[in-house]
Amino acid sequence: MSPAEAEHRRVRAHLTDALRAVRAAPTDALTPDRRARRRAALGALARYIAAGRFPRNRVAPTPTPVFVDADGARCAMAALIGYTGGDALVRRIAREHNLAYVEQLRGDPELGAWLDHHGISVAEAARIQPAYGAYEEPSRWQPTVSVVASAAAGASTESGPQLALAPAVRLGVRRVSRGGDDHGNSRYGSLALTAEYARSFVIGVGGAHRVGLLLQWEPAGNSSDAQWYLLGGPLAAIDDDGEPGGAWGAQLGAGFNFRTRTVPLLFEAMLQGLGRSTGATLQVAVNAGVVW
Repeated sequence: MSPAEAEHRRVRAHLTDALRAVRAAPTDALTPDRRARRRAALGALARYIAAGRFPRNRVAPTPTPVFVDADGARCAMAALIGYTGGDALVRRIAREHNLAYVEQLRGDPELGAWLDHHGISVAEAARIQPAYGAYEEPSRWQPTVSVVASAAAGASTESGPQLALAPAVRLGVRRVSRGGDDHGNSRYGSLALTAEYARSFVIGVGGAHRVGLLLQWEPAGNSSDAQWYLLGGPLAAIDDDGEPGGAWGAQLGAGFNFRTRTVPLLFEAMLQGLGRSTGATLQVAVNAGVVW
């Protein structure tokens, strides 16, 4: 079980136990209207638990309440207040006291009025409120390999319009970070450095060897099943016949991959530029391949 899944299960278990305990508490001292509102609020809590959309702790290395997280996911008390039309109160508490325990908000008159109106004590609200632990996994390094086929169109100052095909292979290392989203699903980010070799065939012109270095950045927050990324780096080409010789330049692009699927596909769009003393070449390439 991943840390994300373990944290999600822990929060769900806490809320389930809290709901059971609060439902079992005596309500004889409440008026019929307050008992009805209390039952409705606890019914909303049961639906909240079933939905499983809990906030994430991105702000502290130790467990802390999170009233509303950066994605808008609400804690149990924030959700209950929102279900009963108290969105303005939720926004104010999130703005002023987003990491506060309910006991610390005992003196808040608006929150106190809501609790009293719904027949829920401060102690019961504190029992419902969990603290959320951070569950980002430590980053780790791993090898990465890609096999890519490229088709490019562009122009050269020497030979005019060009069409090119290029099979390529990449080999390098990847620094991977994983965490969990508000449903316990894995979240993913990485930074990779790879060396690339391609055999480029320019239609009607000839072939060339291309080598380069690529730095690839996948922002944290991608799902583990599909990632988008940016990549780029220096590029060099060596003509087979030695004339007009080598060329130097760079490439920059964006891509999307499905690394965890049975067939781990990648798709990229790249802009490539090469220059030499006798001229320059600019190409737009579309890549497809597999990545591990």
